[in-house]
Amino acid sequence: EWMLLKRYSPKTRKNYLWILNVFLRDIGKSISQIERDDVEKYFQEKIKRWMSISHHKQLTWVLKLFFFRFLERKDIIWNELYPEKWEHKLPNILSKSEVKKLLDGAKNLKHKTILTLIYAGGLRLWECVNLKIEDIDSKRMTLKIKQAKGKKDRYVPLAPKLLELLREYYIKYAPSNYVFEWQFSGSYSERSIQKIMQQSLQSAGILKQATVHTLRHSYAT
Repeated sequence: EWMLLKRYSPKTRKNYLWILNVFLRDIGKSISQIERDDVEKYFQEKIKRWMSISHHKQLTWVLKLFFFRFLERKDIIWNELYPEKWEHKLPNILSKSEVKKLLDGAKNLKHKTILTLIYAGGLRLWECVNLKIEDIDSKRMTLKIKQAKGKKDRYVPLAPKLLELLREYYIKYAPSNYVFEWQFSGSYSERSIQKIMQQSLQSAGILKQATVHTLRHSYAT
């Protein structure tokens, strides 16, 4: 409820609560009994088990948010637990030929349209599932992405070939609100799109490690 009042997104709230729950479960103490030494030992054990720097940063932020800002405990200096080194990893990408094989490997029109939209628009997964019909402007050839990362709206170009595919998809499936909907109501699930991606990779014979977000990186590259 506190995070809701602070306007954190549903996905962020869910993720932060999961991280906090894992921490409290592993510590095995009541919140009032947790001291700085307990937190330091927890971090040390996680690092020994190859905790990534990115997860280290996120864990520190979540615990600082809970103990310092929410509970107003000032006995732990959270900035001292923040990693001083940063990871610089290049993301996996698919070549143009691999993307073509992937899209050709999609099982049906709906699956192909979903993957094509994510790639051609450089969309995040949740931006795709939350896209509504009203967000497609065929006159200006743009897609309006509402409340994206950082609570910002943005426009992305709508490619002519993508518009053709969207029109073909619309005629066959006739969605009423969201571009991609369940059979009865509501937007399509992120999990279903992840499964579509993995099935299409297998059908295309692509062995490279790739996720739905890989399409966004491939678009940018």
